[in-house]
Amino acid sequence: MKKVKVIMGMMVISILTFSVFAYGTERFPLCTDPACQGQSVLYENIVVWRDYRNDDGDIYGYDLMNSSEFFIPASPGYQWHPAIYKNVVLWEYWTNNDNSLPAYLHPEDIDDIEIYSDIYGYDLETQTEFPICTDSDTQWDPKIYGNTVIWHDWKDIYGTMLEKTLVKETFDTLVLLRSIMMRVESLLLSIL
Repeated sequence: MKKVKVIMGMMVISILTFSVFAYGTERFPLCTDPACQGQSVLYENIVVWRDYRNDDGDIYGYDLMNSSEFFIPASPGYQWHPAIYKNVVLWEYWTNNDNSLPAYLHPEDIDDIEIYSDIYGYDLETQTEFPICTDSDTQWDPKIYGNTVIWHDWKDIYGTMLEKTLVKETFDTLVLLRSIMMRVESLLLSIL
């Protein structure tokens, strides 16, 4: 009788594990605006991307938990190549001295126009934009992990550390659930 209960318990755990961690087969839209979207990146439940719906490259996002799209307001100009870690979104901010960049500017065009780029960030919790690097050279390709930000500066690579209070530490419920399920399953297997 005890073995039957253990086997039934293992079956329930297996079904729950499969249903929680099963791979999806159904596609779902995140953005269907007719303008061009690209350069999407994902961190946990937040997706961010470059979006041309306003004629210049802006950064938009989508919260997978709430099924809601959001706009990341930034200074006028082109925002390209977003990066995200926890609550911080980064991007390249392309502009010129008078903000008169043409619509649909592409990286191949930058040799024909006097423009430059900086690295900016946005805190999703406080909804505030902040500069990361605004040196006179052109900065691009930002990356973030923890409170460390890196980017290219023509021929070199630079980095900086954000304030530790800016990047919010979050508790990963899915990792905890996965860990608990594995321990319960291991315990049940050891009883057999």
